[in-house]
Amino acid sequence: MIQKANDDGYNVLVAIDDIARTPDMVKFLSIWGTMLLDDRKHIYFVCTGLSKNIEDFTAEPNLTFFKRSDPIETGPLNKYEIASMYQKLLNIDETGAVELSKLTCGYAYAYQVLGSLYFNKKQNETLQDILSEYDKVLFSDSYDLIWRSLTDAEQQFVRLILASSSGKASDIKEQMSHPSGYDSLRDRLRNKHLINTQKRGYISIDLPRFKEYVQLWHS
Repeated sequence: MIQKANDDGYNVLVAIDDIARTPDMVKFLSIWGTMLLDDRKHIYFVCTGLSKNIEDFTAEPNLTFFKRSDPIETGPLNKYEIASMYQKLLNIDETGAVELSKLTCGYAYAYQVLGSLYFNKKQNETLQDILSEYDKVLFSDSYDLIWRSLTDAEQQFVRLILASSSGKASDIKEQMSHPSGYDSLRDRLRNKHLINTQKRGYISIDLPRFKEYVQLWHS
């Protein structure tokens, strides 16, 4: 089928969203990776997923094309674009759209969830009325998974970050029972894309309502 498409002048692209390592996926990618090396075939591959799930494939000896591929790491969504889309699609004024945008912190899943909840809210409901449902969806569908992926030491480190009023790395380190493990924990959480260390000497967690999640359920 691929060769027939190529012969007819078509390129073939396989796109997989939210990819994860399973035996069937490894088998499929092994076959596809072999074809990628065939110069006679005009085929391409693109996938999206959590960085950890992408990295899981690089350990497979027959999936070396994952190591050679060019990864694109996505950051937070643009807050102005979010507000603009909310204003356009939800038929609300600029002030309301900005308020919604701030509640997402640029987190793509939060953008989808909040927009859907607001779109489907009853006419007499306000933004405050849907926030509890917003929390429930974020907490159960996203944050529970994130929290379970952390070790006990990483979880405690997250608690210290969220409890810090300054966000200064030095203050957080002082609160640790074993400060010598600071660099290792920081690097591990940074590699998991959970913390923001772009501002020198500071650490933050930018997920919306994540502080409330930890305080309510994991304090």
